[in-house]
Amino acid sequence: MSKNIVDKFLFQIKEKSFKVQVSMNLTSFLILFFSSFLKVLCESEETIFIDDQTPEILSNIDASCKSLLYLHTNKIDAETLIKADNQGVRMGVASKHCDNARRNISVDFDPKNPSEVEMHTKCLTSEPCGPNTSVEPILTLMNLPKRYFPIHKCMNIQINYVEKIPTIGPHRPLWARYGEYSYVPVQRWLHNVEHGAIIGIYHPCADDDQVSQLKTLIKRCLFRHVITPFLNLTCDRPIALIGWAASLEMSYFDYDLAKNFIKCFAKTGPERNFRDGQYHHLLIENAKHVTNVIDHEVCPDIPAWEISKET
Repeated sequence: MSKNIVDKFLFQIKEKSFKVQVSMNLTSFLILFFSSFLKVLCESEETIFIDDQTPEILSNIDASCKSLLYLHTNKIDAETLIKADNQGVRMGVASKHCDNARRNISVDFDPKNPSEVEMHTKCLTSEPCGPNTSVEPILTLMNLPKRYFPIHKCMNIQINYVEKIPTIGPHRPLWARYGEYSYVPVQRWLHNVEHGAIIGIYHPCADDDQVSQLKTLIKRCLFRHVITPFLNLTCDRPIALIGWAASLEMSYFDYDLAKNFIKCFAKTGPERNFRDGQYHHLLIENAKHVTNVIDHEVCPDIPAWEISKET
């Protein structure tokens, strides 16, 4: 990353406001989330003010967001993706008439269907998606309406998404148990995102070493994570991270970039719920607490060499 580019951004934390001054000519960029606490502005050459209602983001945002701002950034107006729907269903309450994480789950994905499992978990092409350092990462951000809360839909309703890599939207009432999966459908882990989780996704044909490094970093950063393959990623950028209303697609694992994204976007969903989920089909490994049950500190002191050593 060019030092000249980074130097064009000024970060200040002063009293009860956080100020980002942008002097680059960006067409769009950063920062949304935090239910009713956070105000979102995404315009070039503007000053962004964020009320300090959530101290944990202020403690790390200067370190974790600074390196993201130089990325190619897509801004998406979520107003076009969100439809009014009053079919809200209580979350986390198992019901055979709505969602108990067992009945009618094949609407999203059938974990007992070998061909369906293979389609989502195996590389079915002859060429793997190798890392390419000439392909730049892409940061995608949703410009959300104020006080947006996605709704829960029962298993008798199919859920489809406009975006290839959803970061917001309707989902199932029961969320996924935290950890690594052979595969878990987006309709489950999108609920985890609402609770402040980070999702690590990778194309089944992605390079094994790149995927391994991504997995190791996520597991070392926080308890609230889900890791799963995801077919909608491209071979150009076969690994990605997802937070509330944000995604980072990468061609190759960049330790600093990935860690900064996690620190910036972890725990940013509108529901600060740290309870584990009830859906656990094809779960490979349960998530472990990193600092404590509420992920008090995200990515605590993880040297890059340790990530490489463990993979």
